[in-house]
Amino acid sequence: MQEALGDTYDSCWQPTFEEKAQLARLSGKLFIFASTAIKFILDRQEVNPKGQLANLFTLQSDNTLSQLDSLYLHVLKSARPAGDAINWLSRFQMIVGAILVLENPVSASILARLLDQAEGAIKAALANLHSILAPLGEGSELTYKVHHKSFPDFIFGHSCPSEFQIDENEHHLHLTGACLKVMNKQLKFNICQVTVPSEDQYRELDDLLKKGLSTGHISKELEYAICFWASHLGKVKNMDSKILALLGEFSKSHLMHWLEALAWIKKLDIAHTALKSVLIMLVC
Repeated sequence: MQEALGDTYDSCWQPTFEEKAQLARLSGKLFIFASTAIKFILDRQEVNPKGQLANLFTLQSDNTLSQLDSLYLHVLKSARPAGDAINWLSRFQMIVGAILVLENPVSASILARLLDQAEGAIKAALANLHSILAPLGEGSELTYKVHHKSFPDFIFGHSCPSEFQIDENEHHLHLTGACLKVMNKQLKFNICQVTVPSEDQYRELDDLLKKGLSTGHISKELEYAICFWASHLGKVKNMDSKILALLGEFSKSHLMHWLEALAWIKKLDIAHTALKSVLIMLVC
């Protein structure tokens, strides 16, 4: 804490020894509390470390929230805008919910296309949440990752206030639908455009890839969708009519295209487990 707070970007402000000691007492023995608190204080979106620190000193836990959960709640309340809270909360629920249930982290640009949202809307919704969702990388590689697993535990848990609480099942359902929509829109026969008829149609996939055949026709959001749609579906408690309709379209029109795309990215081995889990969902 001494090292981090001793090198702030605001040359006009430095925390006093007493303030650092008070923050240390507030953190107790929880390193993640201290780490999150410092990220909150030094948040470049706020550019107000003195005010952020003062806000933290008003923090009090109650009987239902631990000290760390109280800090998370404080960060969320500080991030919520006063003038457009309803719309922000809606975006927060959708975007943070998706990030927390993703099977594999994806960049903000890929997440935007997967959710059919503007990339700018994702960045705006997360702009004041960097102390709990770390922005890693730059440009098209910018990816948001959770600093510590205690945050999902809090946001999914019953102690989290309802306005911020995220329903894990709901967001697995949402991502299942998003993946199916992407697959139904983008999957097609001969997606990598192998010239047919030609001698290449009889070659092994590895030989074609070694020859330089590009898999660039498989977008990154489609790659995520074909790999993880069944994983999300397997964590859904009840499928609704929209998912069933999307699943029906996929099974009738794109099942073989899905297998072909998996083969191109060398993930065909996941198909058996995926189909088995979906069958179990449909039968039960």
